[in-house]
Amino acid sequence: MQLTQDYRGIQIQNNEYVAIHIKQVSTKPRWKNSYYFTSNINELVAGKVIFKEENSDSYRSLYIQVLKNKTKTVKGIGTALIQRVIEFSFEQGFKGIITLKASQSSHVFYWKLGFRLKPIYIEDWEDGIIDLMKEMKAKGLTLNDRCILEDPRFILAKQKYPGIPPKMIFMTAQQNRFVYERILESVNSNSPNLDTSDLGYVDMYLPQESVTIWQNIIENPLSREDNLKRLVKVAQIINH
Repeated sequence: MQLTQDYRGIQIQNNEYVAIHIKQVSTKPRWKNSYYFTSNINELVAGKVIFKEENSDSYRSLYIQVLKNKTKTVKGIGTALIQRVIEFSFEQGFKGIITLKASQSSHVFYWKLGFRLKPIYIEDWEDGIIDLMKEMKAKGLTLNDRCILEDPRFILAKQKYPGIPPKMIFMTAQQNRFVYERILESVNSNSPNLDTSDLGYVDMYLPQESVTIWQNIIENPLSREDNLKRLVKVAQIINH
């Protein structure tokens, strides 16, 4: 696999391309067990990424600790740094296995680069309650309506959580999907800066489908734009 360390950014002011050079630098004592790369434009540091190895009996992975863009005049700094980490993972035998904790409003940024939440597990009763909630909204019904409390889907959920108030049952059913649906809403919104900071830290990883797309980007740079669009569409894994 041919790997490069020069990437293209875009000057926001005039929409012209600019070279982004990424290099590995010596780590500070605080990051002594980590890898430290900076992105540079015209010899000035424009961003950085810090990551470390995580090894277990079953697999080896890279964990991104810090990703920071230090300029607001060039687009593509963060994407270039992420690509360099992915390239590094192939170079060192990690095979694209990368994890991180997305924070503040970075959830959508990572999603668009192919990162996804760890697999979500949904039980049958949760699906039933979500469908019931949609029907309630369409018909203007509330938890005070007898037909809701007697609905087989609510009864199934009540058996799962006996003694729990109905409102809490409905909140529990939404909890597993909440983060995923909020991020997806922002991704699909016409307002790309839709705030997701209230979600806090969210564990994300690079699934195999995204890894394969990134391999295509690295091996065939001319396919970059088309493949970046494919990354946005990689499905979130939801298990029932």
